[in-house]
Parts: sequence; structure tokens; C-alpha cells
Amino acid sequence: MSAMPIALLVTTAATGAVGVAVLRSILVLRRQVAALHAALDESRAAATHAHVPSARTAGTEEIRTAVAEALAEERERELAEARAFWAAQEARDASDHPSLLGLADSELFLPRQADFAGLEPVTEPGADTEEHSGDSPELAAARRRHPRTPTSYRTPRRW
Repeated sequence: MSAMPIALLVTTAATGAVGVAVLRSILVLRRQVAALHAALDESRAAATHAHVPSARTAGTEEIRTAVAEALAEERERELAEARAFWAAQEARDASDHPSLLGLADSELFLPRQADFAGLEPVTEPGADTEEHSGDSPELAAARRRHPRTPTSYRTPRRW
């Protein structure tokens, strides 16, 4: 046998041994990476469970009662704010616009008898029938059909 085939055989054996060693180290590294992966997943799961609060022990009736009380307090507060706003607005309106009669709001205006001095007395529409009760029916019908002269109607004076 010559030296060349022996050298090739030794080189092939050495290459095979190196390949087996590399394969074994890769398998060991893969197992270590898998173990690290599992440890990381466990730590994440533990951290997730630590942040989630536990279930409440209060009953639903207690929660409903607390919510109803909070809503009632909020409603009362809003009503108080609205009443205060309305009172301020009314006070502002009262100070901006005094009464048209020149009187305070609590005083009642009643006209005196002398206030009616310049006005004509008001007559009822049926009052003229008594004046002409002795007329004939044709004349009464004519009075109803035809308007009176403008001087017979008087309008009260405007202020």
C-alpha cells in the first residue's frame, strides 16, 4: 500500500471525528437553548399572573348599592350647580332689567279710579237692542245688516 491512500484514509477519519464532535456540540447547544426558552416562558407566565388582580370578593348587591349612591350624589351635585346658576341668572336679569312699571317686583299695581277718566265707557254689543226695542222687525234687520257710522264706534286711546 502506498502512502497516499493511507493519508487519505487518515484525513477522512479525522474529518469524520471532527464532524461527530461538531454535531454533538450542536445538540448540546440546542438542548441548552430549549432549556433557556422554557425558563423564559415560565418567568413571563409568573410575571403575567403577578400583575392580574385577584377576583373581587364583594357581592353584586354591595357594588350596585355603591354605584347607586355615587349616582345619587352626582345628581344632587349637578342639581345644586344648576340651581345656583339659575339663581345667579335671575339675579342678573333682575338687576339688568328693572320693572317696567317702576315698582318693585313684590308690589302689585292696581289702577286708581282717576286712571279711567279719559276712556270711553265700554258698551256691550247687545246693549243697543234695548234702545230700539220698539222698532219694526224690518228696521231691526236693516240695522243688523248695515254698519253704523264711524262716529258711533270709539276706540280707547293708546298709551
